[in-house]
Amino acid sequence: MNMSLRIALALCAVLLPACGEDTPSSLLAAPVLSPEVSELDAALSCPPTADLTRQPVLLIHGTGADASIWQLNYVPLLSSRGFDVCTVTLPFHSWGDIQSATEYVVHAIRVMAARYDRKVALIGHSQGAAEMVWAIKWWPDIGPMISDYIALAGANHGAPIAEQVCILGICPPAAWQLKPESQFFATMNADDETPGTLPYSSIYSETDTTAVAPTSVIAGASNIAVQQLCPGREVGHAQMLSDAVAFALVMDALTHPGPASPERIDPAVCAEDRAPGLDPQQAQLDEQVGLALFLRTSPEAGLVAAEPPLRAYAVKPS
Repeated sequence: MNMSLRIALALCAVLLPACGEDTPSSLLAAPVLSPEVSELDAALSCPPTADLTRQPVLLIHGTGADASIWQLNYVPLLSSRGFDVCTVTLPFHSWGDIQSATEYVVHAIRVMAARYDRKVALIGHSQGAAEMVWAIKWWPDIGPMISDYIALAGANHGAPIAEQVCILGICPPAAWQLKPESQFFATMNADDETPGTLPYSSIYSETDTTAVAPTSVIAGASNIAVQQLCPGREVGHAQMLSDAVAFALVMDALTHPGPASPERIDPAVCAEDRAPGLDPQQAQLDEQVGLALFLRTSPEAGLVAAEPPLRAYAVKPS
């Protein structure tokens, strides 16, 4: 099945549940997206003109951030290296129900695959990495539209800091879901942590105090700590967005078939602080701004006393 037909069938599955006898059952099983299409479209930002000769990349931000976080690092870094880069802005700075935020990711992938008529590479930071897995797991039509899954400091098994955010018994919806023992992660990681057949790369830091190791280690993925290449390297959670070693691994995944491989990385990168083209002092300032945004936006989605219930499509029949 060619890409155009696959996308048409996927959209048909969402908009018109009865698409015909020849429609694959996996497409018909895709949950309907709740937000208005206009709202989903507004959340996606791409270059005004699609360059069909360039590989499209979708960047998905983490908790307490928005798409502007990528303008400081991966948008200019990848754009200057021959990629067409899009970003998606998730509701409530990703403090809301992760299941709801994932629907924006699903829509972005479908739109980009149709726009470029080729597979889309995904790069997610922190919570963004979990949204990518949730999307692939429950919307099977998008798997064939994805060329690479690349996680940066992915919180794929929770983030212990969520326990501190919820210490008073009420907290934003996403904080409940980001607890390591949440039903969200138990469901997401049940049976298969790398759904589909695409290559998975999980790039993380052993000195990350938010996505604390081994939360970023995904069964079935190429799991690479920056310290595997550069022992003793200190890289924090926010710094993963500008770190030279992490960027080298991302580029390796994007420019080779399959996932990232540490064997292909030049050891000389260990002498570099930030990715080529980024100013280390500016990157440190950007990280401080990001932390302030994280703290300021936490009340946006409201405070709740329990984890949001699983959506019907994710509940196994008893």
